[in-house]
Amino acid sequence: MGIEGSIVPAENWAGYTAAADRGSDHPSERLGVPEGIDTPEIDQIGQSGTPLRAWPDTIRTLYLKEMTARLYREQHFLAVLGFLTCLATIALDMLTNPAMVKEGAMLRVLGIGPILLTGFIAAERGKTWLVAACLAAGPSAFAGVIVHLTSHLQPQYAASYLTATTLVVGMANIVMPLSMRGLILFDIAFIGTVVLVLAAGPAGSAEALAMRADYIALLCVVAAATLPLAARFEQLRQKNFLLNLRSRITAHQLRGANRKLRDLSERDPLTGALNRRGFARMFNQQILGAMDEDAPQDQGRIAIIMVDIDHFKHFNDTYGHGAGDTCLTMVAQTLHAILSEIGGVVARHGGEEFVAAMREHHCGHVDALAEEIRLAVASLMIPVDVKGSAKGSSLVTVSIGVGAANALSGARSPRHREAMREALIQMADSALYSAKNAGRNRTQILHHPGPEIRAESA
Repeated sequence: MGIEGSIVPAENWAGYTAAADRGSDHPSERLGVPEGIDTPEIDQIGQSGTPLRAWPDTIRTLYLKEMTARLYREQHFLAVLGFLTCLATIALDMLTNPAMVKEGAMLRVLGIGPILLTGFIAAERGKTWLVAACLAAGPSAFAGVIVHLTSHLQPQYAASYLTATTLVVGMANIVMPLSMRGLILFDIAFIGTVVLVLAAGPAGSAEALAMRADYIALLCVVAAATLPLAARFEQLRQKNFLLNLRSRITAHQLRGANRKLRDLSERDPLTGALNRRGFARMFNQQILGAMDEDAPQDQGRIAIIMVDIDHFKHFNDTYGHGAGDTCLTMVAQTLHAILSEIGGVVARHGGEEFVAAMREHHCGHVDALAEEIRLAVASLMIPVDVKGSAKGSSLVTVSIGVGAANALSGARSPRHREAMREALIQMADSALYSAKNAGRNRTQILHHPGPEIRAESA
């Protein structure tokens, strides 16, 4: 009688494989990159020099989101820088014309202070458009104050003040985190503010009028000359964004590949269960790691179970190696189904031998759990007659050895963790040997006599 026609499997083992895959994988993280963006698409944008307006919606939206975050970061820095600049220019007023210090200070406080305050409030409330508007209005108001104060200065000082404002517009074009359209609007507002202040002031001499005309021309030249530089910086920011985006996707793919490689290196290809290497890592991470987080009064015990299929060589010789592989897979499936519900770890230890680990306070009494495993395996393969009725005893039974010891909390060194695992495995192996000598198809338990397993016990 062939094994294929003589067994009734407990359940389809495909569910076990899926559960094992879910248990071994980590949550998918795209490192801030939305799904649907891939490296070929990014490379095409970078190589073709596609303008921002023609970028795919997902990539353009992500770029604008990151530029908005940059706007909020830079707003605080530029506001503080603007405040310090105002203080510095008040000191300059004292050197050039002490009589205008009071007026200059009041104009700066009343003209620029509310803009800075509004910008901070807008940033706290997430009003992006208002943050950008305040960022552009601050330098314009500052320039208006400086230009107004030139009417109180001698020509040589007035020329220096006016020239300084051209530096303001040039630097603002380069450092302000605004789009090109935003910078153009800023330049228009800046120059318009200066022209209005000059027009509202006293006419002055012909020499003063000529100086103002030259100043406005210089202001326009500086603004126009720095805009291409700002555009170049914007292009570099976009390229840097694309490179960073590509590196994040590559890093995500590399992490995924590393997870798959680690999973392959830590899993038995036949049964899908962990191998010895995977068991060692998961014992430290899931069993001892959970122990470190428990309260001292709720330590429970750590138990390792060794499961050996009885007379497996005879089973292989009788039903064939294909049936033997099916048997191993079904036993692994059964162990996983029982142990996964209580946070246990299951691995194929070698040949027809499996090992499992769990916290005893998670499962109640480990002896009852071991007996549940033994009975579940015994019900996997029962011969049946042509009518489907049970005929004879189970074709597969297991002998089980259990090693258990107290679990004490606290940080443990890698040496202590390895010593604890090896000591428990030795205890479970000794108990398994006793179960096999006592006639097989039974469970033996060996409890550690001391309060805990120490490194020396291994």
